[in-house]
Amino acid sequence: MSFSGTSCPLPFLSRDNYTSGGGYIGGRFCSDECCLPCPLTELVYSDAFPTHELAAEWLSVVSLSSSVFLLLTFLILAPEKSHRHYLSVGLTVANVLLQLALIVPLASKPSMCYDDITPNDMYSDLSCAFSGALLLWGGMASVCWVLSRSLWTHLRVCWNISDTRLFLIASHIFGWGIPTILTAVCMKYTGVSYRLTIVCLPNDKHTFTTYFGWMIAFASLAFILQVATSFYCLYIYLMNVWKTHSSSPSRATGTSSELPTSATTGGTWDKPWKATRQQAWARVRRVFVLQWRNITLCLLVIAVVAMLSGVFVSLNTSLARDKARGFRAKEIAGWAACLVITQDKNKCLPLAKQLGITEAAISASLIVCALTGLKNFLLLMRWSTLVAWYELLRGGRKRRDSEDFLNAEPRRITFDQPLESETKKNDLSPVDSPLSECFPGRGPESTHNRDSLGGDSIQHRLDSDTPAPIHPGRTSIFIERPSDLEDNPHLDKEHGRVI
Repeated sequence: MSFSGTSCPLPFLSRDNYTSGGGYIGGRFCSDECCLPCPLTELVYSDAFPTHELAAEWLSVVSLSSSVFLLLTFLILAPEKSHRHYLSVGLTVANVLLQLALIVPLASKPSMCYDDITPNDMYSDLSCAFSGALLLWGGMASVCWVLSRSLWTHLRVCWNISDTRLFLIASHIFGWGIPTILTAVCMKYTGVSYRLTIVCLPNDKHTFTTYFGWMIAFASLAFILQVATSFYCLYIYLMNVWKTHSSSPSRATGTSSELPTSATTGGTWDKPWKATRQQAWARVRRVFVLQWRNITLCLLVIAVVAMLSGVFVSLNTSLARDKARGFRAKEIAGWAACLVITQDKNKCLPLAKQLGITEAAISASLIVCALTGLKNFLLLMRWSTLVAWYELLRGGRKRRDSEDFLNAEPRRITFDQPLESETKKNDLSPVDSPLSECFPGRGPESTHNRDSLGGDSIQHRLDSDTPAPIHPGRTSIFIERPSDLEDNPHLDKEHGRVI
């Protein structure tokens, strides 16, 4: 289907009537001399699309409120109550920026179009400039802070890095410096405009090079680090099981006076190995329990980045391709002819899907962006923190603090080490347990040895039916449950010996 001169049939408009040069000229959808009216969404999407946009904007208000409450929690409550950590604060602030990108249009009610065929851009509309910059800055900062969290977890678990001051400085430089630079570059060389939504999106010029390519790279690196950390924990566990299994017969038939004679005759020599395996698995399981927030955040960021990048890159590619082919293309010609003949966009919506700009994908992307702050709140907020708010407002007894992986003292993984006894002044003495023979490494004779929890001694664990208390500020990555030891029927709980 072709048009010429000023004989553009409705709803198409002649390009010659709009020569002011304002707005984003590259955002026009024209073929020959005829153009589709602005905004394009009024022709290619259903009448319910503005409702979807409004829903996303109000969901952003809810997400912003939850993020602000989380920041107030970090500010007002004590660190042991709020679990405040600079990695969590940075991620929350980044989510605030992302929510503001969707709230700015809700407050300003901007006009998407400079004229009847030209969309506004960051130079012709101030609201577009703010919403686009906040979207780029907040989105990239969120990915960078999640990458910092994954890197911190990996360095602590796998490499025993404990220089927190250096990592703090590097995290802030990376978490805010890189997003600021990439946002400035994208705004300068790519620009933002009202593409198909009330929020300004990057234009199609160099979009992948200046922005989306970096976002995908950082998110992928965060995912790789998280997977590597998880597999490292499993690897340590499997190696521990293999080594203890291969060495358990020699250990059971050794000269240790602590081993019973029945161990060599009754076929029960593998019980220490079973206890070792259970203890090693308890340590691995504890790592995953303490990492589940990082793992979930990483997976969510990967999913969000993959979705948004795919949708918006596909959007720019489709628009550029369709504009280059014009209305003569088979897919577009049928839809354009339907508009001219019927003058009813609803009858032509099935044909509009051929343009490659699906309404469902754009709506889902807006909703996902709006919910990022709420998801971050649900993952970082703890029940104990809400109780602390209640105690602050109403008064009440103090509760025992819970563990936080980010605030835990860095330690190298010691899945194959015993839970050595911890002694304090005027406290229990070290326990000599033959279980330590199942674990190569430091023995329990040192009064400076600490168990993986930083809590009471093994003797306390064996003599008590309740778990040892958690001491704030000294929690480490690994913990063993008393139930793991209780599963061994050959363990003398009174003396901590294998019988």
